[in-house]
Amino acid sequence: MHPVTPVPMDNLLDYIRRASQNEPEGHVRMEAVQTLKNAPINKWDVQALCAALEREEHPAQRATAAQVLGYHRIAASMPEVCRLLLELSRREKDPGVLRAFVFALRDREEVCGLIGHSRPEVREEAVLGAPLSGASLKALLDHFFRCRDGAMKSRIAG
Repeated sequence: MHPVTPVPMDNLLDYIRRASQNEPEGHVRMEAVQTLKNAPINKWDVQALCAALEREEHPAQRATAAQVLGYHRIAASMPEVCRLLLELSRREKDPGVLRAFVFALRDREEVCGLIGHSRPEVREEAVLGAPLSGASLKALLDHFFRCRDGAMKSRIAG
């Protein structure tokens, strides 16, 4: 195991790009992913990640930025990030990016707004990420009784 080296924050977006690469061996990508997981994230980094969500053209880079926010559970402590993720989820077309947005919102009541999404993979991620309390429990039960997909019902019930 290698010692954890803090990420120089001026390189944060470079790490996002490297973690988003589709390379044959995967070494550069996996090293970048590990670095992003181990990096302490501050408010400036959160701003850079949110800017990447809004401005990056490549879906893989937007998805990676959302996954970093989700891995570090930023939406749990920063309601403005939660609002941005919800706003962007209404406009996003790429299903992989949408799933990453839902991952970044997991365990938040707001994820319930995506349980009825038109894309099944987004609905599934939202069901898996919904907290089992309060309004989210009602949303899960409502979806369960309206749902015709047996596999999804099993996931909700399980």
